[in-house]
Amino acid sequence: MNIGDLLVRSANKFPHKPAVVSDAVSLTFRELNERVNRLAHSLLDSGLKKGDRIGVLLHNGHQFLELYFAAAKTGTVFCPYNNHFKQSELKDIIDYSTPRVLVVDVDFVDTASALKPELNSVEKYICLEQTSLSFMDNYEALIARGRGEEPNTKVLEDDVLSIIFTGGTTGKPKGAMRTHRHLLSNAVAGVIELKVDYDERVLITFPMY
Repeated sequence: MNIGDLLVRSANKFPHKPAVVSDAVSLTFRELNERVNRLAHSLLDSGLKKGDRIGVLLHNGHQFLELYFAAAKTGTVFCPYNNHFKQSELKDIIDYSTPRVLVVDVDFVDTASALKPELNSVEKYICLEQTSLSFMDNYEALIARGRGEEPNTKVLEDDVLSIIFTGGTTGKPKGAMRTHRHLLSNAVAGVIELKVDYDERVLITFPMY
């Protein structure tokens, strides 16, 4: 089992149950899974391959979760960045993690545009909202043109799913690689320890990066 399988399982067992509520958006598990699949196929169709990295510079929102699960289903590596970093700090951490795709919230379009000439690894830029920049793809347009069926990428438990960056208290942030197996074990342990039931709701108040 991998992290992507968790969402498929929930979409099959609880298709009409709310999965995520974010601002004015409420998605059931079936709706969330379909959006994730469409996003995953669009990323694969654009040339992204298993093992490639996706950089994410976002505020909290349902898109953060969609990108996380799309990475899980395509075997790509999810790299969330601290959205409070200064431009020079972002350049360092993006260069360090070498993503082929960078997804940004509308608030960070100017930063991404300024950094673009210096980011050698990034081939594709995506914004959550429509912009006037020709190099910036629209997130919802990618979902609209993707296919709803499950991607057929073979993803193993020992594949790396995410790179989470340390606080950098003794130097520059370093990337901690986390596998599907690690994240599954962590999730199961958390559910057992906190006695989470099917009807629980979890309020996320901290930055999701």
